[in-house]
Amino acid sequence: MNDQVALLKAYARNGHIAQAEKILYAMPEWNLLAWTTLLAASVQAGNLKECKRIFEETPRRDIALWNVMLAAYTHTGNLGEAKVFFDSMPCWNLLSWTILLVGYAQNGFVTQARRMFDRMTNRNLVTWNALLWAYAQNGDLGSATSIFKIMPQYDIVSYNTALSEIAQKGHIEDTKKLYNVLPEWNVITYNIMLAAYETKGLVDEIEKMLGEMPERDLVSYTTLLSAYAQVGNVKYTQLLFDCMPQHNLVSWNVLMAACVCHGDFGLCKSVFDAMPELNLVSWNSMVSAYAESGYLIQAKHVLSVMPAWDCVSWTTLLVAYSQYGYLDIAKALFDQIPEKDTICWNAMASAYAQSGHLQEAKQMMDLCPYVSVPSYNTVLAGYSGTPHVQEAKQVFDSMHYRNLVSWLTMLSMYTQSDSIREARHLFGEMPERNLAAFHIMLGAFARKELLEDAKSIYDKIPEKTIESWCLLVAGFSQHGHFICIDPQYFEQVDDAVRNHEMFKAYAQIRHPHKSKHYFDHLQTRDSDTWTQMLVVYGYNGQVAESERLFSAMPEHEEVSWSTMLLAYAQNGHFEKVVDLYYRLVMVTNPRLVCFVSVLVACSRKGDVESGRQCFGSIKSDFGLDYSKQHYSCMLDLLTRAGRFQDATDLISSMPFEPSDVEWRCLLAACRCRGHSALEARGTVGNALDTGSTDSSTYVLAANVVC
Repeated sequence: MNDQVALLKAYARNGHIAQAEKILYAMPEWNLLAWTTLLAASVQAGNLKECKRIFEETPRRDIALWNVMLAAYTHTGNLGEAKVFFDSMPCWNLLSWTILLVGYAQNGFVTQARRMFDRMTNRNLVTWNALLWAYAQNGDLGSATSIFKIMPQYDIVSYNTALSEIAQKGHIEDTKKLYNVLPEWNVITYNIMLAAYETKGLVDEIEKMLGEMPERDLVSYTTLLSAYAQVGNVKYTQLLFDCMPQHNLVSWNVLMAACVCHGDFGLCKSVFDAMPELNLVSWNSMVSAYAESGYLIQAKHVLSVMPAWDCVSWTTLLVAYSQYGYLDIAKALFDQIPEKDTICWNAMASAYAQSGHLQEAKQMMDLCPYVSVPSYNTVLAGYSGTPHVQEAKQVFDSMHYRNLVSWLTMLSMYTQSDSIREARHLFGEMPERNLAAFHIMLGAFARKELLEDAKSIYDKIPEKTIESWCLLVAGFSQHGHFICIDPQYFEQVDDAVRNHEMFKAYAQIRHPHKSKHYFDHLQTRDSDTWTQMLVVYGYNGQVAESERLFSAMPEHEEVSWSTMLLAYAQNGHFEKVVDLYYRLVMVTNPRLVCFVSVLVACSRKGDVESGRQCFGSIKSDFGLDYSKQHYSCMLDLLTRAGRFQDATDLISSMPFEPSDVEWRCLLAACRCRGHSALEARGTVGNALDTGSTDSSTYVLAANVVC
């Protein structure tokens, strides 16, 4: 008999229920332990129907058998039937109460678990741990803390539950403190700490702890794998994966996700093809890999051959189509989704908003059962840069909840539309303000030349940064009020940064001496700072200084050439403009703005042939498109040289509608060259047809025809 019971246990322990049952029915005598063993094996297999059959066929039952059957109900999640069965039991012991309590806790029925706990006359450490775990898993960390404090004793399960509870709060320092005072640890303890470090992206801490652990399991390695993937280190992710003693589906999916995030489509496909088994997460990662790489047809094909879908599958492809501009296809795909959840609705609303279809986005939000805050924020951001501030405010007011991004987006829209009064009011209503909010208001006040308000908002910034100071300096300098800044605003600013910002401020107001002073004190100079100094010299007519600076520049970029050409042209050095232009074309292709300076110089010199040659080379030699400014400069050149017919031909062939400026040039040529009223009549008519508000147009017209 004992040998048969041992054999039955062996079969049952390895999941061979049918063989164990054959041994049971072949036994010469009835044995309660054998029946209980068989029932327990069926419970582990999760087959509730078989459990019920075995229980009903058992000739006699004791409390142990009743408890195993109760566990069958809780193990399979049938808590309603479990409670009915519990109430029908002829008697209970502490294990009976504990089984039902743990069942409630593990399935998320915290209220029922607490009621069961309160009804118990006797409690053991398992019941205390079960209730502690239930509160922690349900996110009720306050109740979990209260339970932990009144527990009569603790074990490793209690400590791990409390440690996990603190880690869930994100309090990494408190988690480390508790970990350091624990009397004992196991691999679960270590894994909780590893997961806490992973959440914060502390890869070094994970590596250190993994090296100190006396034992590691698959969860330990997978946590580090996930940490590497989270920080985007695909090389280390793959290296660790290859070194792991074993893999499971989770570790394969982590490697797959890392490849997707890194945009390594080839590696992602190789990993997918090598996976021994696939689940929905694996398939969704493959859809995402194709979609993010722009292979939308292949992504749709993967979706069509997937054995199952969820809303993530559909939404991934929907978002990809919308991001590549296929909004109609995205909407058609949305309509095909069999069961839409809020993620799908919000994704479609966001797709419309990001594409500028704000009316459709609002309609989608009206139909959505629950609109997420990010979706609202996307629609709000869609109104940025448009004149529809009131419509944006309506969306803002309709939000059931707003986060900091919502407030900042609305605040930015008010300042961009110069609605300073509304921005000031909204800023005052904000439940919390970060540095960005202060900077938005500081920039707005500076742009509107409300410098006292700018200084006031600057003073209220709790933790000022270099950017705060730079915004204030720029705000004053752009209005020529740099001298009004009090020295207190220079405190705690690095010398290098201060010199750079002071240089930019003085360059903004074209102050040559101060600009040169701070330029000389710059630790590093890039092409922008060299060019800014060049602009200052050119603006102030210091051509010799411009030439010296231009010669001293470590390298000449397109913008520095064009700036030097402009400095010569603005200050009447027309010969030097042409000479520098010929030097330029020997080195690199000129920018379009360079030709403007050359054409202006040729016009002032009266050098029609050089001007024609320059104008023609824009298209023929450099393959650039003419701008209206080029035509205007060429027209000015021809009219100044008295080439009335050439100028008339040019203005009639322009691909742009001539403005009153061009017609005035032609009118001036008519007057200076003494053309008859008949010849000039067409020009006068065209000039007056522009509806010019410039009185000089009418004066010129009168002088020509009179």
